[in-house]
Amino acid sequence: MEIRLEHIKKIYAHGNRKLKVLDDVTMNIPSGNFFVIEGPSGSGKSTLLGIIAGLIPPTSGTVSYDKEQITGLDDNGKSVIRNLKTGIVMQDNTLVPYLTVYENVDLPNYIDSLKNKKSKSDNSLVIENLLDEVGLSELKNEFTENLSGGEIKRAAIARALVREPELLIMDEPTANLDRDNVEKVLKLLRRMADKGRTVIIATHESEARKYSDTVVQL
Repeated sequence: MEIRLEHIKKIYAHGNRKLKVLDDVTMNIPSGNFFVIEGPSGSGKSTLLGIIAGLIPPTSGTVSYDKEQITGLDDNGKSVIRNLKTGIVMQDNTLVPYLTVYENVDLPNYIDSLKNKKSKSDNSLVIENLLDEVGLSELKNEFTENLSGGEIKRAAIARALVREPELLIMDEPTANLDRDNVEKVLKLLRRMADKGRTVIIATHESEARKYSDTVVQL
């Protein structure tokens, strides 16, 4: 999926104060590109990812997926596109606490079956492979309360990948991970890009440069 941002501006209002976070950002992200956004805290990385994902409205400017402009869509239209085409991991790494790791990863498939009123497909092989790739196979039956921050992050990444989305958007996907797991996650994202997925991440992790196609600084 090709992503096009044109003249994106984002201004937050705090009382009488206005904070300009993004100012006229224009960029093109080709399909299959592993695209890394770097920058210090407060530079607008998370805001930019939220705008690309359709979760945060820009003050002005447009975002297009394969030439289809998404900024003009209503919330339902954006939600449909996110469910069909994107896998998203933001910094809160929200998992459902009363579900196991396996059930959390399988949740997008379950929601899809409910929305489309169809029998849920058997995705066990895909899920088992993903859990193995992020190093969580032995924890698949554990609940969230028994996981470390890094394990929760890896489960959230597996969940974002389970439906093989065309676009992956991840905010600090390697935060709280040890060096071995940083490598696992970055290699996994590189493989996704090599399969034609568009991967966009914001990170402080310098190791990501080794696996990326494009690096931009905010």
